[in-house]
Amino acid sequence: MSDPLVSVYMTVRDGLPYVAEAVESVRQQTFADWELIVVDDGSRDGTGDYLAGLPSADDRIRVIPTAGVGRAVALNLALAQARGFYVANLDADDLAHPQRLEIQLGLMRRHRLQYLASASQFIRDAEAVRWCTVDEGACEVADRSRRLLRRNPINHSSVIMERRLCQAVGGYDEHLSSQLDYDLWYRLCRAGCPIMRSTPALVAKRLHARQSFERRRRLHYLWHSYRVQRRVIAGLGGAWPDRLYMILRLCMGLVPAGIRLSRR
Repeated sequence: MSDPLVSVYMTVRDGLPYVAEAVESVRQQTFADWELIVVDDGSRDGTGDYLAGLPSADDRIRVIPTAGVGRAVALNLALAQARGFYVANLDADDLAHPQRLEIQLGLMRRHRLQYLASASQFIRDAEAVRWCTVDEGACEVADRSRRLLRRNPINHSSVIMERRLCQAVGGYDEHLSSQLDYDLWYRLCRAGCPIMRSTPALVAKRLHARQSFERRRRLHYLWHSYRVQRRVIAGLGGAWPDRLYMILRLCMGLVPAGIRLSRR
């Protein structure tokens, strides 16, 4: 069996009820030369039972069960198993546009890119997504590298890149517990790879209570975000306005959500 052109990779821990929709959004791609690698990071909610039946339903899917190794290790495990020239992430609670791989591969060839993300739309909880047909010729591609100085402008689930490029910078940093994607984009940028993003939206980012840092270790999340952004500013030659923005952003994050939202 020949290697696929694209390896889609996904990690999941207790992914019900959303993981099935994420998997189906890959299976419904208009571009068919893909494999899907799913690493189960120690699920206890029935996710493992669902995943176990996938390879028999579609032989392009491979499932790697673990007892729980942590997100960064799980992501690197998925990448280590990938056979495609390109790798494309999809988080287990997000959705891919049916044309995602087709459009992204077309844009990468046309613009000779090694890395490409896309814009995203947002859905809440079990909200259904409505996709529109995308014309590759109408897509715009822009360099978002300098925006890393202020924040992470890239949705992890929207990224496709050359597998060897990700390997060359060491993959995901297993010492980090959050901001894994932001840190990886920074290291790719430092290695000379532009952080390119296209329009329109080719993924749907799902917002739900279980992922909210307001409810789970908010201070931990803010501190790690600050540390990564500080490294980005130093490594990419940021100026004092970028440092000021970083501090203000940290301070705003410390304000309770109810107060922040009430002032909008």
